[in-house]
Amino acid sequence: MKIFFTNNEVKYKIQNKQIWVFLPNREFKRKASKNYIEDYNKYIMVNNNKKISMMFKESIQKRKESMEELKIASEGYNEFDL
Repeated sequence: MKIFFTNNEVKYKIQNKQIWVFLPNREFKRKASKNYIEDYNKYIMVNNNKKISMMFKESIQKRKESMEELKIASEGYNEFDL
């Protein structure tokens, strides 16, 4: 299960907004807080001032750069020419 909470409003209107609303009940809140205490290392803390869209753009940019580096490194490789 992945839940991402933010205080920022959505920039664009979302159709069927009521479908995307998540209101946790008391039992869920208790289980989530208990699980967080036990496995706090696997949760990622996100800076409040950083926009989510920028995080996605940075992630995509890093992936593109790594693919370009891999492509450059593999250009001169020939497994039959040792």
